[in-house]
Amino acid sequence: HSSRYMPRYSDQWNRWAKVCGAPLKQAEFAEFIEEVRADIREPEAAKLLDVVRAFKASKKMEFDSVVYQANGDVKLVYDEKTLQTGASGVLPEQMKLGIPVYFRGDVYAVPVFIRYRVGNGGVQFQLKLDRADLIEDAAFTDMAAKIGEGTRIDVYLGRR
Repeated sequence: HSSRYMPRYSDQWNRWAKVCGAPLKQAEFAEFIEEVRADIREPEAAKLLDVVRAFKASKKMEFDSVVYQANGDVKLVYDEKTLQTGASGVLPEQMKLGIPVYFRGDVYAVPVFIRYRVGNGGVQFQLKLDRADLIEDAAFTDMAAKIGEGTRIDVYLGRR
């Protein structure tokens, strides 16, 4: 006899995986943070929400050229800087979530990178799960071990 189990992802994991990689306008990002505040462990969700709501950024570009008369050489310098301001503090580069990977599974610490871009008439934010593949693998390995211990049956990955 054999049994096959294909776990489904948790609603929290699906929600974060769906939004990661997609550019979000400032209001959309603030609304998302508000909706998923229970998932955020670090920084404090309320503080992060305040920072996002009051976030301001600007781009400063400098272009300089120098022509050397003696030999005709040209030196070009282009410098682009993004300046971040806001009354509530600096946007963190990373946040940590506490969510299950699989439905009714254990909660895992999931790091998420926070990125932003200035342009196209505003600020756009983008999130990226850090090494989601390793977290999924650890969650699956832990779940398979629990199934094996609970049933006292060897668990195999793939076909035997």
